[in-house]
Amino acid sequence: MDQTIFIVDVQGFSSPERTADDQEEIRRGLERALRTAFADSGLDWDACHYEDRGDGCLMVLPHEHRERLISPLPGHLARELREHNARHRPEAQIRLRAAVHFGDVRRDDRGYSGQAIITTRRMVDAEELKTALDGSSSPLAVIVSDWTFENVVRKSPDHHHHDYRWVTVSPKSGEPIGAWIRLPAPLRRSAPPSTRTFARMPSVGTFARMPSARSAAALGAVLFLVLTLTAGGDALPGGCPRPPAEIRVLASAEKERVIRTVARDFEQVSRDAGGCPTVHVRVASVPFAGAVDASLDQGWLDGEQGEVSAEADVWLPDSGLEVARLRRLLEDGRAPGISVHSLGSVARSVVVAAVPRQMADALGLDGGAYRWEDMPDWPQRHPGGAFFARPSPRSSSVGLAATVALYRATLHVGALTAETLGEAGAPERLHAVEHIMTQGDEDPMRLLCALRNAPPDSELRRTAFLISEKTVLDYRSQESLADRCGPSSIAPELVPLYAEGGAPLLDHPFVVIDRTELPRSPARSVAVEEFYRYLLGDQAQQRLRQAGYRDTAGVGSGQDPLVPYRPAVREQYGLFDDPALLDAWDRVRRSARVLLAIDQSRTMSEPFPYHKGTRLAAAVDALGLSLRLVGARDEIGLLGFAAGLDGGRDHRLLLPLGRPAAGHRGDMDRALRGLRVLDAAPALHDAIGAAVDRLRADDGDPDTTDAVIAIADGTDPDGPSTAALADRLAAGDPVRVFVIAFRAGGCTAGLDEVTRDSGGECYEVDGMTGMRRALDGIAAGLWGVPRP
Repeated sequence: MDQTIFIVDVQGFSSPERTADDQEEIRRGLERALRTAFADSGLDWDACHYEDRGDGCLMVLPHEHRERLISPLPGHLARELREHNARHRPEAQIRLRAAVHFGDVRRDDRGYSGQAIITTRRMVDAEELKTALDGSSSPLAVIVSDWTFENVVRKSPDHHHHDYRWVTVSPKSGEPIGAWIRLPAPLRRSAPPSTRTFARMPSVGTFARMPSARSAAALGAVLFLVLTLTAGGDALPGGCPRPPAEIRVLASAEKERVIRTVARDFEQVSRDAGGCPTVHVRVASVPFAGAVDASLDQGWLDGEQGEVSAEADVWLPDSGLEVARLRRLLEDGRAPGISVHSLGSVARSVVVAAVPRQMADALGLDGGAYRWEDMPDWPQRHPGGAFFARPSPRSSSVGLAATVALYRATLHVGALTAETLGEAGAPERLHAVEHIMTQGDEDPMRLLCALRNAPPDSELRRTAFLISEKTVLDYRSQESLADRCGPSSIAPELVPLYAEGGAPLLDHPFVVIDRTELPRSPARSVAVEEFYRYLLGDQAQQRLRQAGYRDTAGVGSGQDPLVPYRPAVREQYGLFDDPALLDAWDRVRRSARVLLAIDQSRTMSEPFPYHKGTRLAAAVDALGLSLRLVGARDEIGLLGFAAGLDGGRDHRLLLPLGRPAAGHRGDMDRALRGLRVLDAAPALHDAIGAAVDRLRADDGDPDTTDAVIAIADGTDPDGPSTAALADRLAAGDPVRVFVIAFRAGGCTAGLDEVTRDSGGECYEVDGMTGMRRALDGIAAGLWGVPRP
């Protein structure tokens, strides 16, 4: 009689580390996991034959159970095993191999037998399956026979047959067996255990995607891309003719909750006349929905064979800016066989500056509008200083849109290209902007939760958050934050401000993902189009408005008096070159520790052209100008040098490294005004070496740029050679050296080569115009386009 055969085996059951008690706990846990997974999959346990075989079990099932045994049972079983393992010590944990086959079996008083059972046993014992399980973090590896794959899995596109990989099982005796291996993702149960029955199959839930071996090697670390998939709707009645079409939706983390709700509504209205569901929608989110590059590296579009493949059919990012980025990556061959096309926007939102009420009043922003150009001045305008927070443009549509708007306003350019981002003066201006972002890269919701309970003197109460309008409305409604942040009796009011000239638009496109190398399920294609049309309908649009989004016409819920009915918006397509922008962002956001070294030798008493003062006076002015290179999180110090300046040393530390807060900047001004020319010879090389040693002695952040900026006439007749200086610079952590020489030929005799080898530069200047050019070059060397 033809039956479906299901055999499971506990990996390492007889390991010497396991006690008899551990083995007994494993046996009990395995049966519990199987019973629960069967119930969650709509499978009748009592209709199946179950044989406990100590380190596993044999089950024989009626042939009508085949499809649900293939899906969704493995996902529910993986979940139960993971929950068991979370409750038990390692020796009592379960990692399981499972095999599925179909064929003729015979039954006698001793149980079931037959060649099909022998084949299934060989499959579950296959070295290929053991290796697949050992090489993953999944608690379950499944192998199905070639017959099962061709006649069950492949004939139903809803089983996502591309999750499997082909293997040839080589048994100790007999012919090789062709089979297919899969590592299933855990699925979340949709109802408490007390309410589950085998007659009703709950909807699908969590679906985890582990990184591929390729991405682990590329990134140099194991990165996890956790896709939390949830499906709505009621359970599938056992009498329905076939499983519903399944579509997988990858939404931004911000939209996940409302899309999940809308998906449940869609599933309800999509039931057929007999009450059977025709579609299940799995809604996934990633921690940073805008990280298109990282997401591709981790395989969410093209999961490799042998790994759990969390491939989305629909992508719902926050902005079409991400879609444009993805298309460029696909054109570069990052995911062959995949294309995307947008059907249109399903909602709208804007980027706002959310400011605590007292901060808005202090800055005179109670009118609800601001200019991007004025934001860098807010720290000086606020009595206690002002701070800023913005998500990373690499991982967030909001962060990207805010960065584009802020950089364009700062540089006064129409488009951000490699040329405009690399123009003279651009790096230090952008660096200063990035350093007012004292809370950059932080998750906005986490910061807003902290703001709710922040004491009055906290800098969070003087922080402007560049975030989406929806996030501000979540905060202002308070109710939606209760489960994430907890109660608060001191939460300050947060005021949304809208940029003059148009707030950056987030257009929330509906993007279909096509895979040209795989057959597409007609039922799934229809379901995707119907889901898009449903999202544009009245019920879904109302859900989106209630969740804090605007509908496709740009109209919000109208429930908050501080939120305009339809604000002016600005689209940002075509306004930036994203690789150039993100590369510039990576550079200008780096902190720096800069030690300024100024020559006090007799050579600095000579007149300086076009300055009406001495070289020392011009150097002091230049150092004053150099302070604009320094951001709020940088550190700066001052060192003077001349032969014999400090007893037996040729240098003296005049001001230690410190951040340019008001007190430290004042100390710097006083130290500069106190500089005097001494009747001594220059000592440039020794001063550079001493400054480098000081920077190396103070352990700093490895992501911080250390630099020395020396201003002198460029001579050092009695000092060590440039070769000795080069050896000194090469003998430790990298420090960039920049020299501004006040003498023609001051960069010769090897000084230009020494500075270049350090990553810096030597500049010969003959006036204040040349001085400014040198400072622009130094800024470019610290934060600008790298020199080829």
